[in-house]
Amino acid sequence: MKLPDFLLQKRPEIFNKWFDLLLSVYPEDTARLMKSKEERFANPVAYAAKDALEGIYISLYEDFDSAGIRPLLDDIIRIRAVQEFCPSVALAFIPGLKKIVRETLRISNGSGPSADGLHDELALLDERIDSLTLLAFDIYMQCKEKLYEIRANETRNLTFRLLQQAELLHIREEKPELMSIDSITNRKKRGG
Repeated sequence: MKLPDFLLQKRPEIFNKWFDLLLSVYPEDTARLMKSKEERFANPVAYAAKDALEGIYISLYEDFDSAGIRPLLDDIIRIRAVQEFCPSVALAFIPGLKKIVRETLRISNGSGPSADGLHDELALLDERIDSLTLLAFDIYMQCKEKLYEIRANETRNLTFRLLQQAELLHIREEKPELMSIDSITNRKKRGG
């Protein structure tokens, strides 16, 4: 039996373990809730993650196309970036799939192929999973950069409004200009 056939045959078992690995970073109660409710509107995070993982899993043994996988991976990684997971925790589920596949191969000894006869196919799968990990890291970093940009803009806008309210900022049509320390001191002396 070829590895793609094995991955297809053992898909429910491998996929469930992979989904459990994805949820393992959440507190136990949260992970249990995410497993119990799979409806799109009752549990949108778990639904999106499961749907995306399924598409990614299928692409690993069918036609691996990083351009097609990117939006699926984005659905999972974007949520993890917002939830403030560090990169190693947010992305650990991807390389963890290698171990799950090998354990499933080892356990199914008689009914499936042995890992020894599949060296080249396992190497190709590892290569695809490594590519997936690197792509996920790129997505994670892009999401984090966007979050930091949003926070920086919010801080800048808040500071701008505070300076306006304190009347320490004169607005001209071209660009805002901060008042100098001397002009602030003179203004206070005059009572204005």
